[in-house]
Amino acid sequence: MLHRGGVPSDAFLISIGNNVIMAAGIEFVTHDIFYNMLNYDEKYKGLTKFYPHFEPITIKDNVCIGGFVKIMPGVTINSKCYCCRRKRCDQRCTGRRCGWR
Repeated sequence: MLHRGGVPSDAFLISIGNNVIMAAGIEFVTHDIFYNMLNYDEKYKGLTKFYPHFEPITIKDNVCIGGFVKIMPGVTINSKCYCCRRKRCDQRCTGRRCGWR
């Protein structure tokens, strides 16, 4: 994850193309930590063994990302797409706008 003013903890999982414009406050989330909670919580302990989830983030050429966008694991933003500010990008972008909820 990219912390404000910091460096992504898993930068090797982030690929950024040419001519990409990024505003301030963007978060790259390349993994989750819920497996840790689920493995040690008595409520979930006997169900199954949970494992960490890591996926790369790919941003292709000619992309614009607005401020305070959160890009989730496994997202690919294709060429000539844009992500509006303060959104969560959690789907593959194939058109002009990035998928979010």
